[in-house]
Amino acid sequence: MTGMRMTFKPGNIGELLEKVQAASASLEESVDRALDAGAKTALEGMQKRVPVRTGFLANHLRRKPATGDGNYRYSVAEVDFSDRDSILYAVYVEFGTALRPAQPFMRPAFDEDAAAIRRAMRDSLKKDGTL
Repeated sequence: MTGMRMTFKPGNIGELLEKVQAASASLEESVDRALDAGAKTALEGMQKRVPVRTGFLANHLRRKPATGDGNYRYSVAEVDFSDRDSILYAVYVEFGTALRPAQPFMRPAFDEDAAAIRRAMRDSLKKDGTL
């Protein structure tokens, strides 16, 4: 295993700290782009699988941009849960009811597209030179 070696003189510690801070910010932006690429792929999988009768559920699918705090970062592909109707309808479609069979579209999107989601994230990191 090769290690990374850094040398610095006491006189340029401020410059070194600025470079480390800039690298950290650049890394966070690259990670956010990768998370967004993965969420975009997951959303496309959900859109491809969502049953469309009225279009209500399909119109409530969305992707939230990457966010987080410190080392915890995430991006989300989801049903817009801003109103009770979309929440209940999504649950009824995904899991079924006593009267209607389940028509899952969220879980299959994540399960069946897991490799594509990871690939989109990896490709984004490679494009940025982070990986």
